[in-house]
Amino acid sequence: MNLLYLDTETTGLSEKAEIIQIAGIIEIDGVVKDEFIYNVQCVDYDCIEQGALDIHKITVEQIRGFKTPISVLDELNLRLEFYSMEPYIIVGQNPKFDYDMLSKFWKRHMATDGRPFKKVISYRYLDLINIAGLFHMAGIFNFVDFKLGTIVNTLGLSFKGNAHNALADIKVTYEAWQYFIRYLQNINPNLTPENIVSKIPVNQV
Repeated sequence: MNLLYLDTETTGLSEKAEIIQIAGIIEIDGVVKDEFIYNVQCVDYDCIEQGALDIHKITVEQIRGFKTPISVLDELNLRLEFYSMEPYIIVGQNPKFDYDMLSKFWKRHMATDGRPFKKVISYRYLDLINIAGLFHMAGIFNFVDFKLGTIVNTLGLSFKGNAHNALADIKVTYEAWQYFIRYLQNINPNLTPENIVSKIPVNQV
């Protein structure tokens, strides 16, 4: 099973918003193979929202110095292909947002001879909120909400680096996901991560 733990930072939440950070952890058949972060230039700087800058603390001057979208997409595609040619299932916190942003980014900047998005990324994705919700309903943990920071704090985990940095966010998302997997394996040692994932509600685009 190919899993891509994915987080993005963007210029805002409008339809014109663009990706400025892509971070991920690549896991193949339960083994972490790689992690990465790409900082990406904008195409349209008018789409930048001050509220987004206030959250992730990335300045317009920094964005202008980032790699071009085309070069980032080329590097990302090669990286994913290196580990597997089969589609990756995205895992994340509210991953539908990141899926949609990456899909838009991919289609906008893909080379004419590049691999289409749906050949690289599966139409299925796994949401940390879903597995946290199952634990909440079972009374194992009491989450006052399902924000990433709340889940992390409730599980006794912590961010390594600045929150709202894409790599810091996806690393702690991965830790939280693995925490839930280990908890279930402690109850039933015969469970494999693949068994567990197969029983978690999977969202589809």
